[in-house]
Amino acid sequence: MEAKLKAIEKQIKRTHHFAWSPKHIEKIKIDMKPRLAIHLAEQVFEELEWEIVYQSHTEAEAYYLDRFNFRREKVSVTATSYGQLEVKSESTRNEMWDQGRNSKRVRLFLHAFQKLAEQQDNNSLKTMTADIERKEKWEDYEEPDDFPLPPESHRNTSTWAIIYGGLAAILLSGVWAFATVNDFYVLLLFEVLIAFALAKTLSAGFERGNFTYFIGVQWILAGCVMLLAALYHYFQYLFIVKTGDYLALSLWDLYEQRLAQGLMIKDLNLGAPGWMILLALQPVLIYIIALSIISRSQLQLLIDRVPMPVIDHAYYHFLQGKSETQVRGELSKKGWKDKGVQDMVFEAMSAISDSMELNRE
Repeated sequence: MEAKLKAIEKQIKRTHHFAWSPKHIEKIKIDMKPRLAIHLAEQVFEELEWEIVYQSHTEAEAYYLDRFNFRREKVSVTATSYGQLEVKSESTRNEMWDQGRNSKRVRLFLHAFQKLAEQQDNNSLKTMTADIERKEKWEDYEEPDDFPLPPESHRNTSTWAIIYGGLAAILLSGVWAFATVNDFYVLLLFEVLIAFALAKTLSAGFERGNFTYFIGVQWILAGCVMLLAALYHYFQYLFIVKTGDYLALSLWDLYEQRLAQGLMIKDLNLGAPGWMILLALQPVLIYIIALSIISRSQLQLLIDRVPMPVIDHAYYHFLQGKSETQVRGELSKKGWKDKGVQDMVFEAMSAISDSMELNRE
């Protein structure tokens, strides 16, 4: 962001908000069509160096990034057909007090937007409209001379994911059990770290096997989590009896004792129900976190396995009003004749749309 805008930002008066995920909204009158206003809003986002995550004819969204490039506030701009622009900034960190940051985002945006709007006249707006229409219709699109060839193989096997997931479950369960027995375990932190490690390992297996059948992905993850949980309890038992004081103790005896003693969190005894809830929640939490990570990885896999020029080619022909059958014909002319590789192109297009929606969250 330019030094001039930074100086203006410091001078902006703050309005503090207290709420769960506080937000600030302001509205102004505009004398231009909604899509022109949104086009200017995108230019303002770029000038302010905010991360644009969505745009349409009437809406645009961007995130303010802090100095560590973490998303702090989400700024949404909506233009109406009756000449109104609404700007909303909402905190993303589930805080109760925004310290006036949301109002600063909104007012800085409006300052930059109004300055840019004042520079426009009828000629510039007409030129802008023509540029937008040309971009929307892809009138400048040119087919690449060196069109990418389809992959030689588009196998779809879960073998590698099962191998990777099984090995990860064995290793992670051992580490988890060791940490628990030796008092290194931190509630929730370990579950999150284990879910992350398991998700990354499985994602590598899915990528190697080009496996994108999502129901299958869920079943494999569920199997790995159940194996992980079972081995965790077994390894924990082995580490305990290895001390020599509990050689005659069975796994069942161990958990009978724990249920009788109850779950202790500092000085609070949650009793047997506490243990049962914890034992049930641990695998569920790991599954949910890992599935969230794997879902994003699966979308990226669907996108990465198809070269972008091929996706652009298919998208261009859809914009020209062609049906799926006709687009398949256009892909066949470029060497993408097999139905399987054509399906990969359509899956990649769908994944890009889903990824954009996820990126808005």
